[in-house]
Amino acid sequence: MGTLIISDDTETAAALARALGVFGHEQKRKPLAATGRLSLPADLDAKTVVIIFVRDELMLEHLIWGKLRKLHEDSDKDHCNPAIVLGFQKVEDFGKMQPVFSGIKGEPAALSHRYLPIPFQLSVLNKLIKKLEPVTDLAYINTSYANDKKYLLHRIHRIYNKNTVLSRKETIKRLKEVMAYFTQKGETENAERLETEIQGIPAKKWKDKTFELREMCEELLA
Repeated sequence: MGTLIISDDTETAAALARALGVFGHEQKRKPLAATGRLSLPADLDAKTVVIIFVRDELMLEHLIWGKLRKLHEDSDKDHCNPAIVLGFQKVEDFGKMQPVFSGIKGEPAALSHRYLPIPFQLSVLNKLIKKLEPVTDLAYINTSYANDKKYLLHRIHRIYNKNTVLSRKETIKRLKEVMAYFTQKGETENAERLETEIQGIPAKKWKDKTFELREMCEELLA
């Protein structure tokens, strides 16, 4: 069975890849670094089990719903690969945050998604890898489980941080995603407030106001 590891810890990812090799799980590709620019291989076999170990919650949200599952402007395609998330939370606590990984028997998601708390026995992970199947109904998974709010928080966080300042065009695109979310949810007052704020910023002052816009969105989405 093939596996693909995505992690923000290169040493742990490499060690896990070696350990899985003992069980005969083929690593056709080296573990991928968990970054906002990550792109899953277009030719990724649907049966390859994607194993994610990322400690940042917003990045994890982005990887699940921006790269692996939910079709978005930044995504090339949805992938139907089975997925396992490794983490330090209890299963029930993580399941409340990401219901698609709750592992509830009878739920279609349980056939393709599992959360495994650390520490764990490699034999348990091995059984999960062999047990999980590719997603058969991506539309159902995306509609039923995607958390738009957390995904948008990740998108908005990146318009201004210590490593990234996006262009005015890209920033406006992401802010419009937030406005569309509020409109869809019937929260027109928030959408109008954000639109008024955007329109009131002169082009020359845009870069100075980006952080304030980020804070405003995070407050409205909280």
